[in-house]
Amino acid sequence: MDKGKRNARIVFSIMAVLMLSIMFLALAPGCGGGGGGGVAASTPDTTPKITVTSNVPVVGFALGGIRYTTSNGKFVLSNPTPNTYSFACDQIAGKTVTANPISATVQTGGSVEFSCQYTDITAAATGTITVTPNNSGLNFVLSGAQNYSNALGNAGVAYTINNAPIGNYSFYCTTGLSGIGVTPTATTPTNVTLTAGVTLSLNCNATLVYPTTQTGTITISSNKATSFTLVGGVYNYSYSITTDNGSYTINNAPAISYTSFICNPISGYTVTTNQTSGTLIANGSLSFTCTYTLTSNPQPTSQTGTVTVRSNLNVANTVVTCGSTSLGHYRLAGREVKMDTLSGDDQYPYGYSQTGMPATTCTLTCPSPVGTQVLNTTTGSSVLSGTLTANGNLPLRCSYQNGGSGGGLIGPQ
Repeated sequence: MDKGKRNARIVFSIMAVLMLSIMFLALAPGCGGGGGGGVAASTPDTTPKITVTSNVPVVGFALGGIRYTTSNGKFVLSNPTPNTYSFACDQIAGKTVTANPISATVQTGGSVEFSCQYTDITAAATGTITVTPNNSGLNFVLSGAQNYSNALGNAGVAYTINNAPIGNYSFYCTTGLSGIGVTPTATTPTNVTLTAGVTLSLNCNATLVYPTTQTGTITISSNKATSFTLVGGVYNYSYSITTDNGSYTINNAPAISYTSFICNPISGYTVTTNQTSGTLIANGSLSFTCTYTLTSNPQPTSQTGTVTVRSNLNVANTVVTCGSTSLGHYRLAGREVKMDTLSGDDQYPYGYSQTGMPATTCTLTCPSPVGTQVLNTTTGSSVLSGTLTANGNLPLRCSYQNGGSGGGLIGPQ
């Protein structure tokens, strides 16, 4: 019996020693996993790169003036050329965007990160902006949470932007009149802030700067409320007379020869002018008159149609002429505020339609703003034409590109 117990104790001791040996070998460095095992430390990625992230999966952006697009909210440009890179994120309808930073410098062997952060625009995150000019012929530019650039109308008439995203904006004024500048202070950007639910009132207090110091006064009178266009040299005036037997005065008009005066047509009336051209002398005055007479032979509606004008640039002073009838020349002129925004053609989003135009050959004359030139691959001129059929719709368009050789197509403004 004692011998059996002794043998059991010997077996137990041997087994214990074996277990301890196995545990020691398993825990010893370099043992297990085929010798020299264990997890090797990962090598960090030191490749120079520019990384762009966005909280919108797919979005376009400009990096150093070159366009790229994120995928799954990220974009990586490896081994970029050392340089200072500007950065701007695309705007998305219904969202505000913050680009951070707007520029950064990539050092040799270094990396930088940019981001586009988009926030949904809600009713509580919008306000109203009004812009009031003290002179006719002014434009304004607002850059910030959303970008706005529009032509303003007559002096004292406010332009209103509803549901504008709150945030910081840069604001300045310029002019839409060809060949005319504004005081430098008007073109210096001013920083303004729009807060939720309030109206931010801005003023374009600009003095028009003319190439000549010789000026005078021009008065346009009409027995009917109407609009008109007056052209002289590089100057192109297009305004409205808002009441019957009213008038419009252009103060400080350049003392030059004015070669074209057009009164806008009114359905059911013939129109005559006292003169279609005239010369304004220094410190003098010049008068034009629109006289409307009711006609007893209006244009039959069955022989009229609609002319739709489109443009890739938001311009004023386009003129449409459709034949000559007993009502005189049909002209569409004096869009003194701006064109409307039309759907159906993203490349030419601006324009307007005019109904009741005579069903005959119509021509469109496009203005030539500074820095652009009118293009027409058929005629190579600024005058386009087509035939309007009875009850039909004739599309005409102004197509602009940057002035000079090699200019690209101008996009929506």
